[in-house]
Parts: sequence; structure tokens; C-alpha cells
Amino acid sequence: MSDKKTDIKFPPLAYSPKQFCQVANISLSLLWKAWRENNGPKFGRLGARIIITHADGMEWLQNMAASDERAA
Repeated sequence: MSDKKTDIKFPPLAYSPKQFCQVANISLSLLWKAWRENNGPKFGRLGARIIITHADGMEWLQNMAASDERAA
């Protein structure tokens, strides 16, 4: 039996707004604008920190892509 570690990569469970924007390739100002318009991804708070779960972030991105396709 081998003692080698397996490199299994999982997405993070949650992102900060800045991390989410980097992953989604969007600007932080676009994210804040979406939240102001009640159209951003769901988020939670952990103390003073804002967090976006991976699932909520991906759901929002899929909904945005679908709405763009309908508008085209």
C-alpha cells in the first residue's frame, strides 16, 4: 500500500466578496451594484465578514447567464 497523498481539489465552501469576484471574473463594483438592486447572490455574515457560499455564487452566475441568453 502506498502512503502517497491524493491531490483532490474541492472548491472553497465560501468566498469573500473579493474572492468571489476573482473567481467569477467580475468587478467588485458590479457585485455591489447587483446587491444594491437586489439582484446579487445570496450572502451571509460571519461576524463582520460577508460570505458568499460556493453554491449561492454558482446559482447566481447560472441565473445571470440564463437571463443574458433570454435577452439576446
